[in-house]
Amino acid sequence: TLTDGALGMMRRLDAPARQLAAHEPDIWRSPDHPLWQLLDRLVSAGSVDDALDTTHPGPLGAALESAVQRLEAANPPDAEDCRQALATVDHVATDLLGLQVERVAPQAERMHAQVARDDIEIRLRAQIVQQVRGNTVPPALRQFLVGPWASALAHSAQLHGEASVQVQLQAELVDEMIAACTRPPGQALMSKVFTRCVTHARLGLMEAGLPAQRIDAEVADLERVLRSPWGQPAAPTPDADAAKGSSNAVARSLPSPPTPPFASTEPMVEAGEPPDSRPLGLHDALATVPIEMTDVEDQELQRAAHDATEAWLDGLETGVLCRMFMLGRWMNTQLVWRSRNHSMFVFSSRHGGRSHSLARVALRRLRAAGLAATIERGQFVAQALSELAGAH
Repeated sequence: TLTDGALGMMRRLDAPARQLAAHEPDIWRSPDHPLWQLLDRLVSAGSVDDALDTTHPGPLGAALESAVQRLEAANPPDAEDCRQALATVDHVATDLLGLQVERVAPQAERMHAQVARDDIEIRLRAQIVQQVRGNTVPPALRQFLVGPWASALAHSAQLHGEASVQVQLQAELVDEMIAACTRPPGQALMSKVFTRCVTHARLGLMEAGLPAQRIDAEVADLERVLRSPWGQPAAPTPDADAAKGSSNAVARSLPSPPTPPFASTEPMVEAGEPPDSRPLGLHDALATVPIEMTDVEDQELQRAAHDATEAWLDGLETGVLCRMFMLGRWMNTQLVWRSRNHSMFVFSSRHGGRSHSLARVALRRLRAAGLAATIERGQFVAQALSELAGAH
């Protein structure tokens, strides 16, 4: 799971490690020895970042080189030498994480904001569909309400809060527009009602950031339907499929969203390396969590499994290493960003050098299926020692 540079760095530590073991035989009975911690940190950090090796140019590679040279020069090295090397590796790994966060955070924040707005808009559009259900609302008004006006409401809810006065006033405008367009045929509309609906509609669309030409066109259509709602046949009461269809039609009319900042990744092929060429199966044999039962009849077990998954999701913090099955293969990842409410996560890996963004619901499914687990400190070395002991 390491780069050639990282593997070369590990090979350079072979001789110092043998010397240390010869002078400190208790090392085999001390899993907390600084040497084991050093090796575990090098493998775990190197498995998720290409930059953790002595061949990487810059201050980080130079710091690692000095740490390795210190162990090579000591004859023999001792626990204190390993502790200092470990401190250097931790410092370098922290700096690398900081660089990852600096690169990913702005894009992740924008993506999270867009996802949150989309969720709000879907919910508000569903509420508007319920409001027009059962009313003989003209098609033009219904299209305006479930389309651009739902977007304006979502923008206000995200900016000011769903319980804000702004959102409340814009939501009340929906009822006022419906009442105006379902008045008896031939009845005149009060000028103050017309002015209020048109003015607030324009202001709401402007605040939502719609293009000026789009706003002019939408407001012009709204003015026509408010003045004469009887000029076209009333829309039938929408059922669930019709509501969904109208929402899709409106969505197609809206400007296309920007391309997601995290592109999809392709499986990384390790050229020239047969599947069984590695002497230790760290990448394939590292255990994950047990598969949680989803079809058990016992409600208490279901609740306990759900609570355990939610607790794991809520406990994920930036920098944690995880073992995950994505894009058809197991990979080691590091959490480099998460939203404050733990609703979105961004992981980095050596899998094509890409970032992987996951919504909470997607990560929950992986965890519940036993396809995502935290890599605890010492787990790589423990796995290696276990396999070595079994082989002998």
